[in-house]
Amino acid sequence: MSEMKSKEEHGEGFLHKSYHLLFVIYAPLALVSIALNVFSDKYINYVYMTAFLASGLSVILAAVMWFLFFKHREIIQQERTAKIPYLIRHQFILMYLPVAFSSMGLCSYYVYDKYVKTVEIYDQTALTNITLMLPIENKLGKKLEDIPQIKLAIGNLLLNRPNISNKYHFNIVDHKNSYDTDFEQAVLAQLRKGSDYFVCAYSDVCTSLSKNLESLSVAAEIDQLPIIITTLSSSMDIPLAKNKFYRFFVRNREDAQALSKYAFDKSITSASFIATNDRFGKDAVREFKKSWKNFGGTIHEGIYIDPLLSEEMASDRVLENQNNFSEVKAVFVALYEPITKSLPVLSKSKTLLFGANYQHQQLEKLEVLGANMKNIIVSIPKYKLDDKRLFSTAGNFIYSTLNKLIDVDDSLIEGGSFHDAWIKSDEPAYLDFEQDGENDFRVSMDARPFTELSN
Repeated sequence: MSEMKSKEEHGEGFLHKSYHLLFVIYAPLALVSIALNVFSDKYINYVYMTAFLASGLSVILAAVMWFLFFKHREIIQQERTAKIPYLIRHQFILMYLPVAFSSMGLCSYYVYDKYVKTVEIYDQTALTNITLMLPIENKLGKKLEDIPQIKLAIGNLLLNRPNISNKYHFNIVDHKNSYDTDFEQAVLAQLRKGSDYFVCAYSDVCTSLSKNLESLSVAAEIDQLPIIITTLSSSMDIPLAKNKFYRFFVRNREDAQALSKYAFDKSITSASFIATNDRFGKDAVREFKKSWKNFGGTIHEGIYIDPLLSEEMASDRVLENQNNFSEVKAVFVALYEPITKSLPVLSKSKTLLFGANYQHQQLEKLEVLGANMKNIIVSIPKYKLDDKRLFSTAGNFIYSTLNKLIDVDDSLIEGGSFHDAWIKSDEPAYLDFEQDGENDFRVSMDARPFTELSN
């Protein structure tokens, strides 16, 4: 029994000593880490801190052991008369300690210099990834009308801010204005590459992306979701969310209000519409009907155009359905693809109210085709300066959105809130806009005859 009791005490003593040893090793590491976080804005990699403290403790331990060896040297001398193998004698251990602890220190430094330091430098110099999700072509291979402006905008941004290539890397994904499995695979690839921001154009695709991003992040096995910034997206039902999904573009609500006000100032009280058959077009009509009725006017049902139709086929559809507009004085046009060939006939007897998404170069063609330009009314953002280049709405907002995002990201400090920086940013200074709700902006709009803009 006494033998068993001795073994139990020995075991308890071993566990007790092991616990104390673990505490002695871990406590300084934890205390230093906490102190740095509380009293300083410095950050030291945890692996490096462990290696550094282990090396420091090993040197202290070696000094203590040498001191004890010297203090009890008389007892150690007795080992010479005993038949103890040299490898386990204190003399050998005393000579081996400098070699062991020196090698530990060198290994710790190697780990820091070769791996930890490399990771820290990479973290400090790694490029911020911005993925541009644009509709370069539709599903039938036709290049979309906004693309020439978008190309010029991106090119101008890189020329005007050449240093951004030192910090930002741009990836481009053609979503073809369709959310499908091919697009999802492209999104997964960008998530795995570590994209920090998605800049997405067009309401349908961007809304679907926002709703599915969390499930895609699970499939990509990532923890940090990129922030989505949408532009060229006017729909009011986009599900914006704090620190997740933001918009910077003109909205259907302000578009409709500006055009409705202009029409009623001219005593025009009946209207119909031509709109694209997607989220943008249906929302634009919904907002126009609401605004028009608020002014006391009457609305007649119009027609929706499939965005995949060619200009020829879309124009023919409008001409075939002109009877829809026989009893109205105005037609609201909410399209981002042209139907220019069908509009000169309508413009002879109707006031055409164009939303901001219709391309200005297409409106210029109307005069050549014999349209009554006095009846061509356009909605445009309110600017604080006069510059015809600003009338290229798609290109202007692609440029402004990217420029604003880069300015905001540059201004972030460690631990700073993207949301606060994004909302508080007043860029671009030449545009009249303000915060609306928690995550959105209201761009002030104005409606004018196109002849006033082209002069």
